[in-house]
Amino acid sequence: MPSLIRQPSGPALVDRPPRPPGPGEVQLRVRLAGVCRTDVAAAAGGLGVRPGVVLGHELAGEVVALGPGSPAALLGQRATAHPRGQDGLFLGLHRDGAYGPYLTLPAAQVWPAPPDMDLRRLAFVEPAAAALAVGRAPLRPGDRVGLTGSGRIAELTRRALLHLGIIPLPAGADGPLDALVHTAAGGLPDLSRLRRGGLVVLKSRPAAPVPVDLRAVVERELRLVGVEYAPFAEVIGALHTGDLPVDDLLGPTLPLARWARAFAADEGQKLFLDPGDPDRGDPDPGDADPGDPDRGDPDPGDPGPRER
Repeated sequence: MPSLIRQPSGPALVDRPPRPPGPGEVQLRVRLAGVCRTDVAAAAGGLGVRPGVVLGHELAGEVVALGPGSPAALLGQRATAHPRGQDGLFLGLHRDGAYGPYLTLPAAQVWPAPPDMDLRRLAFVEPAAAALAVGRAPLRPGDRVGLTGSGRIAELTRRALLHLGIIPLPAGADGPLDALVHTAAGGLPDLSRLRRGGLVVLKSRPAAPVPVDLRAVVERELRLVGVEYAPFAEVIGALHTGDLPVDDLLGPTLPLARWARAFAADEGQKLFLDPGDPDRGDPDPGDADPGDPDRGDPDPGDPGPRER
């Protein structure tokens, strides 16, 4: 079955046999893979993507094979993966990613989940962990916190702040801010909104360097803090229990063959690709399968794919 690979001429579906796991590695059967702007940028040749790499880094799957020395308890587990390895290599950029039927990677990157966890929630762990990373910044309940950006990523970050007991102020709120959480893809936000000594929490990873007004940072003693991910085990728990509500942000599943359609869609809802069968998936965005707890989509009246 094909994988979506970044070729020198652009992304293409290519048949590639799965690589057996080596020492300390495991092999996952990929059940669902999420689509995000990182994948779109990589498909276009950005972010230092390695030619020939399988794209994709958000996933839900099952551990189907172990390499020598890998934990035996992982075999058969429903799982997701942290995209960044201990060597700094990132899935779908520097190491083969999730847009293929099987994925082989270091066992240390694999995070098991409850066996009944919804597959879409499980494939959403990576973006949820990126949003909940705001908890690593020195924010406190009662702080006047602003939020930049729009769309699904900003909304997910807003919910993450609420989950952490921090109430973000609406856009245009009067008065200086203690902190500003930046989710927009461009450069730094308007720093004049911050009080002296205020905090900028950087969540977005722009595809190219952006300018920074260091004069304003120094003269007003502002603090810049970058955050990447919250602990995956905590995020899996919050999504599985529904403590972090996300189901309305999760859209339909498309077959891998329709990757271009998924890449071109807006960011209102998270779309997913099914790499297990190039023709399997919802026939059109908005379709759903209410009878399958792993693939339920927001509209309970539409038909959708069944597990095979």
